[in-house]
Amino acid sequence: MYSYTRQHPTVKRILMDNFKAMRYAIRKAVEGRPRIKELQKYREIFRHPFRYQP
Repeated sequence: MYSYTRQHPTVKRILMDNFKAMRYAIRKAVEGRPRIKELQKYREIFRHPFRYQP
């Protein structure tokens, strides 16, 4: 983790959130998640909320 002196509290929180997200992403990648079958199963369920659907 980067340790800069005299950082704004918001910057520290953003850096820590990014650090935690990266750790979580690496952990998921090592475990092999999500599986291809899981992605195919839920492909139609998970949609972007602003996506146009005629």
